[in-house]
Amino acid sequence: MQLSNSIRHYSPQLMLAESLRRLTAGTRATTVLDIGSSSGSMWRAGPLQTWGKQLKITLLDPVIKTAGKNPQNFDVIQGAAPEALTSLGAGSFDVVIAFDLIEHMS
Repeated sequence: MQLSNSIRHYSPQLMLAESLRRLTAGTRATTVLDIGSSSGSMWRAGPLQTWGKQLKITLLDPVIKTAGKNPQNFDVIQGAAPEALTSLGAGSFDVVIAFDLIEHMS
């Protein structure tokens, strides 16, 4: 069975980078809220690691697994949405994502 190119070359990091590129065209800096981010590993690999723009990333997860090893541009919030979102100001983020999250919900 032959896989199509899109399946063979699937990369969550590449998909996220391409989406961010489209959403932030024409801007220099971008603030991102990543809900259900776990350790933030999506941001530490592939095209997002060498992102050309200034990124400020906030990770929101019930159980943060980073153990204090957060890259400089990461803020970490331990909590669950939507309750934890009340501590964040309206309009605080340019982009809000919940990537690869739905399969973990009941």
